Amino acid sequence: SKLWKTQLHILRPKKNCLIIQYETLLHNKKKVTAEIFKFLNVNFTESIVSNTVKNTEFNTLKAKTGNNHFRKGIVGDWKNEFSEELNKIFISKSKSAFELCGLNY
Repeated sequence: SKLWKTQLHILRPKKNCLIIQYETLLHNKKKVTAEIFKFLNVNFTESIVSNTVKNTEFNTLKAKTGNNHFRKGIVGDWKNEFSEELNKIFISKSKSAFELCGLNY
């Protein structure tokens, strides 16, 4: 919708905004965690980064909380929640908005 695109335009990457794709985080956990600390201007060591990654792993958090509100934590699993027709509709409606924010599928 026009409103959604306007809101996403406002959220485009800015100096005070850090956008991290889930896929990037999964493939580069330590690097992305260090980038988050830098962005927040937090002092850190390799040990702090390693412990943060370990304590925030999907399965660790799911086990610690004991709740079933977590999904699978699998990249692209959202496609399994939609029918093929809904996938096509979602992609066609959201692709330009994602690209506006510098994101892609």
